[in-house]
Amino acid sequence: MRPNVTRRRVCAGTVAFVGVAVVAVLGGLECSHGVGAPPPPHGAGAASAGAAGAGGGGTTATTGGMGGSGGAGGCGGLLSGCDGGCVDLQADVHNCGQCGVACETGERCCGGSCVDVSRRSGHCGACGAACQDGDVCYGGACRPECPCGACNGMCVDMESDPGNCGSCGHACKAGDACNGGICGGECGQSWGKVACAGGCVDVKWDPLHCGSCGVACVIGEVCVEGSCTADCPPGRLRCDGCRSEVCVDPAYDPEHCGACGVKCSLGLCNMGKCLCSCAGGYTKCPHPALDCLCIDVQSDPKHCGDCYTVCGPGEICGKGACVVPG
Repeated sequence: MRPNVTRRRVCAGTVAFVGVAVVAVLGGLECSHGVGAPPPPHGAGAASAGAAGAGGGGTTATTGGMGGSGGAGGCGGLLSGCDGGCVDLQADVHNCGQCGVACETGERCCGGSCVDVSRRSGHCGACGAACQDGDVCYGGACRPECPCGACNGMCVDMESDPGNCGSCGHACKAGDACNGGICGGECGQSWGKVACAGGCVDVKWDPLHCGSCGVACVIGEVCVEGSCTADCPPGRLRCDGCRSEVCVDPAYDPEHCGACGVKCSLGLCNMGKCLCSCAGGYTKCPHPALDCLCIDVQSDPKHCGDCYTVCGPGEICGKGACVVPG
């Protein structure tokens, strides 16, 4: 917000002090300033206008809203006086709701309350921009669903959200961090994760805690090596994270293995391919939706003897062969 200062404007060689609702008409020229400057001391406008009238022959001055009616410190309209300036407590991120209450980085002041417009469906992307019923707010845009699930209408990361750790409403007790969907334990700094706001996050790549706890990137930016930038570096893909877009390594990310959204069922991704290791007695079979499907081909009637043989009606699979029970 630009600072509010008393301005001076010269018209027809006369200086007129102009504030809120003060208009001086000098020599047929109208000089006015919009709302934002505090009014001159009581009587100053009339004095200036009187002086102008004496020297300019018939110049008049009109004043309104004088005498401090409209806010503390002489501020007009809906503005309030804070630390020597006039601010809108309903929208000022440095004085939200009351003087001195500052919103967190990435938040906006909506109606006197600090709001994360990247996640709030009632203020999605901007104050008052509400999503349709049933939609959620993700990264400042409305969409049908969240990538990792929603709790109370907000997209969350249940792996690190201390209020929804592992499941919606499961809150960790004070002092415990949410790590991998489990309350308690250390975050494991050796893996690059630190405790921020009760959750274990990687500050090198987390857009809500980029570089350090509480430093959030603005809508549209991603976090790269602890700094907010417009896009991901070479070798990284920009994919949907749980709460906002993130830069991922498709070679090893089990949530985006080889491409955005490709999840490895066993949580193992190597060189862009999901790893699958079946226990003894089970055979790895292809599946259109699963990267790892382990089947007992000795007894499974849909994969009898191999991955592709399906037993007929009334048959069972016994020792890898389809037979009619006798």
